[in-house]
Amino acid sequence: MPWSLTYHPEFPVIEVAFDGPTSAQDLQESASHLIRIEHDKGINRFVVDTRRMALEASFLDILEIPSRQYVEEDADPEGRVAVILSDSALEKEAALLYRDACRMRGWQTEVFESREQCLGWLVLD
Repeated sequence: MPWSLTYHPEFPVIEVAFDGPTSAQDLQESASHLIRIEHDKGINRFVVDTRRMALEASFLDILEIPSRQYVEEDADPEGRVAVILSDSALEKEAALLYRDACRMRGWQTEVFESREQCLGWLVLD
């Protein structure tokens, strides 16, 4: 599993960090896990750290997450997802695509250069 979770109780925010080769299945599994946390714990603010990701999923796979998976698994439309951008061109392009696909479907998503910027945006009312 190329992803791990960290809970930041002071906000409260869940951070998912990807490390190494990341497939479409990895992205789907992590999204499902976060949606379960939303349902079970009521936490709906997430940081997605892509800085160490080596993306193996296609852009079509990425588009499927907000367009199909979020709907089918009843993700909270009031939730927020903040993505820490990678320096890698491919992962950066994928994060921007994800942000745009989410926004087009009403999901609150933004990309940032740092964790601090992500956390600042996530805790705004």
